[in-house]
Amino acid sequence: MMTFNCPKNFKQGRLIANRFRWIDLIIAAIGITFSLIAIMTYISAFHGRSAYIICALLIPGVLTVVLISPAGIYHNVLEFLIVMASYLRSEKYYIPGGIYKNDSEEPSTDDEE
Repeated sequence: MMTFNCPKNFKQGRLIANRFRWIDLIIAAIGITFSLIAIMTYISAFHGRSAYIICALLIPGVLTVVLISPAGIYHNVLEFLIVMASYLRSEKYYIPGGIYKNDSEEPSTDDEE
């Protein structure tokens, strides 16, 4: 388990309401606005009465709220997904410990002649 120790006011001043970044608010505003406009359009223009379609139109708003919710040592779920994608795309080198690294068949010569 990883622990992250920081002072209480570590991100104060860089976050809005000590919780959100600008990109978080922009993503949330777009998702929630899209959901609300789609639901209002469905209900008013198409005389929508299907709860299934209304729930489907709520998905973008709910998804954006989940993305900006806190996630442990990461800032939020969106930041966690970005870090995980970056890790999975990066090139990794695994060096096993305790194994001699020179796998050549030739004997090594320590004598300088």
